Amino acid sequence: MKTRQATAMGFAKVVEDKKPAPIAKQSDKRKVDQRAYVKIVKEMLAENPNCEIKEDGCKGKASGLHHMKKRSPATFLDRKFLKRSCDSCNSWAELHPLEAIEKGHSISKFKK
Repeated sequence: MKTRQATAMGFAKVVEDKKPAPIAKQSDKRKVDQRAYVKIVKEMLAENPNCEIKEDGCKGKASGLHHMKKRSPATFLDRKFLKRSCDSCNSWAELHPLEAIEKGHSISKFKK
């Protein structure tokens, strides 16, 4: 309150509040990995554009990749843990993890 009065009377300096800088959404290292991942996706879909999971509601044409062993820095760019899939099959594998593991579409993160 006293600072407001002093400012109004001209005794105190008006200090503008600076907005804090936003936190980066991705680190520089992750941006490099993401660029490499996009290249892998394009290459794999160019080799074979068909969905490899083929569960109920499959669209037939792959629109992206399914990470068989959940995304982590160790497995993010490893092609042996990637499968071509359409959006509906990818969703199915995420919503039915036990069935996906049984059918070989996913790998448990606890299995060594």
